[in-house]
Amino acid sequence: MIKLEKHKLLFVNAPKCAGTSLKFMLYDYLDESRRESEVHIGNRFSAQKFDAKVIKKCKNYYKFCVVRDPVDKLISCYNNRVIDKKILLKRHRYFLKGLSPTPTFDVFLQKLHLYQQASPDIMWHSRKLVFFLGNNANIYDDIFSISEVNTRLIPILEKKLKSKLKRPVKNKTICKMIKKNNLSNKQIKKIEQWYRKDYETYGRFFNK
Repeated sequence: MIKLEKHKLLFVNAPKCAGTSLKFMLYDYLDESRRESEVHIGNRFSAQKFDAKVIKKCKNYYKFCVVRDPVDKLISCYNNRVIDKKILLKRHRYFLKGLSPTPTFDVFLQKLHLYQQASPDIMWHSRKLVFFLGNNANIYDDIFSISEVNTRLIPILEKKLKSKLKRPVKNKTICKMIKKNNLSNKQIKKIEQWYRKDYETYGRFFNK
């Protein structure tokens, strides 16, 4: 969550929704001589479990968030955390409890709840949007699809901050092993069922 008191801005962020890129962009605005690492910035502006009290305290703020279709979000989680960063291979076998540290996407999907229990990293990056953003889309002044970050969100922020902002970097995932068109209808339906509440609350914003 990023709160800019001077400009009355509140960015409520969720993992795998351009959060890291936007954190860097806003941190660069706050401190042009930034020397903090990605880890430190991630901790300073970390995504958090939704807290209605924070929203209430920021009644007069411009409140916004970025959302992403859960199918794309889970694929990104798999490609980035399992394939690129190999976080399951770094996890002690004891915690995996017999789970494969190098699962195919289908195995990962079928046993998602077990992988979430075995790895806090997987749990964090695959949690439902409503965990971070809440169950009521109406509390936000604007909700952006991840595809609108450059085209719509940044111009609005530049106008409000009265400053030119550095465009966020593209997704750092190196190996995009799985793409949406690789999935079967059965797999897509399973993901849609798992993230049903996200679709009910934010679905109308996913494909803007």
